Amino acid sequence: MGSAKLLIKGLWGARQETPAQIGQRMVHIAETLSPLDPLLRAWNVADAAVEQDFVPLERAKPYLAPIVEARVSRNDFGEPEPENGYTCTLSNDFDDPVRSVLVRARAGVGGPPGLLDNMAMVETPWRLSSEYEPGPADPRLMTLPVVTSIMQAVIDIFEATAVMACLSGQIKDPWPDRGPFNPAWMLYLSAPHAAQITPPSDLICEQMGDGLLMIATEQPFDLNNPEHIAAGRAISAATRPLQPADFGRQVLLCMPGT
Repeated sequence: MGSAKLLIKGLWGARQETPAQIGQRMVHIAETLSPLDPLLRAWNVADAAVEQDFVPLERAKPYLAPIVEARVSRNDFGEPEPENGYTCTLSNDFDDPVRSVLVRARAGVGGPPGLLDNMAMVETPWRLSSEYEPGPADPRLMTLPVVTSIMQAVIDIFEATAVMACLSGQIKDPWPDRGPFNPAWMLYLSAPHAAQITPPSDLICEQMGDGLLMIATEQPFDLNNPEHIAAGRAISAATRPLQPADFGRQVLLCMPGT
């Protein structure tokens, strides 16, 4: 079922924001993730104005708003469309592909769900370890405490109403009976969305803030474990009462870089 790349993606509805506000959120999530593990430190930010592309976040803080503004959404003619939001990308400072971590947010989308929606994503690894395939995620980041802490950071900092943690192989799961969300290792739903579903009785379900966290397994998710696969699918099935339009196009894709 594919590689063991870890994806954590948060979604929320329409919310207009300025580049300065988005930049502040990116600084906040970098500062929040850094104490969790040494791999989540030494952040760089993608800067279209420099040849190296990534520059140290600490050095870029004074001009972070212009960096975000330069990454405004553009139409097919290259014209800026600020109503479709801005993108900001952080990367940790590790050349080892297995240890590479990417944090990307597209925020400031103020209109109804469409081709572009508000989202924040943590992806590891994001560098290729071979010509075609990403390596597996570092085991230090594949633990329940680390993943739930990252999810909580996305909820708190981006005010996300849904956050999913999954492995990239789950995205490619051919299982036909999924709900709006892909089969997942873990899924958080805010209280209004959680009230619309019936959590699976045989899964771990916990309160996270005012919402609900469903967990397929407390162990690192194993794509070769049938019990893990079945539990991930049960999470997806539980979301069938939810309307995809409440979350946007991203809920159906939830893939790296989308």
